[in-house]
Amino acid sequence: MAYSPILPTEVQLPIPERVQRKIDIYRQAGFIWHPKKDGKDREEIAFHQVVLYDKSLEEKDRTLLNLVNQIYRVKDSKGLEWICYTVRQICRNRARKEETFDNLIGVDPIPIPIEQIDENGRVLDRYVKEEKPRFLIEWDKEGKNLQKILDSSDKEVTDFYVATATENYKSPIANDRTLQVVGNKDDFINGTWDELQNMPFKGYTKSTEPQLKLYRDQMATERRQYEQAANKLEENKIPQPQTQTIESPQIKTKR
Repeated sequence: MAYSPILPTEVQLPIPERVQRKIDIYRQAGFIWHPKKDGKDREEIAFHQVVLYDKSLEEKDRTLLNLVNQIYRVKDSKGLEWICYTVRQICRNRARKEETFDNLIGVDPIPIPIEQIDENGRVLDRYVKEEKPRFLIEWDKEGKNLQKILDSSDKEVTDFYVATATENYKSPIANDRTLQVVGNKDDFINGTWDELQNMPFKGYTKSTEPQLKLYRDQMATERRQYEQAANKLEENKIPQPQTQTIESPQIKTKR
């Protein structure tokens, strides 16, 4: 792909929405983001030109496919839940050769600046030390945002996950024991994040069949059994003998 991006203020070709948001975010933080700094941005800008060409064709000649692969329901450190998802776009260029582009949708960077200050308080240098993630798509209990994503895909989506968020924009989804597969879409929508996290540890592994009701029934049974056992222990407690305090008689002295 022979395209070398130039400074944002001089860009002549259309820029995809995600890259433009990144440029704007950096500008608001007092920096100029040059797309050539990031290989992913360069790839997306180049692929975007292919997509725009495809959209200019008559509908019968268009080839763009939007394939959503994985959808993640992510909980951040504040307990808020978000959606992000991976998508592969496939399109034919002017030479009718197929090109692809993979992306993670639903996360923007937050640049964290560092300033070097001299002994007189003057700023010697200012640069971005790291990028933290900002999630964009809220998780809603009705599943409306999720349905929009499902509707945007040109294939059926079957891979759902629950996970925790990290503080790293380049790896915003924690790849640890909190990353759990949810095999059924209805369970993914109707279960709480904690339920979906706990289900595999109760033997409910990935299955396309709904398992949430079975899990909830099992948990209700376990709670009843626990309460019954606790009540039985309380009933079988050996009563402790009550101790009486005997007051010693007061001896009066004659004066």
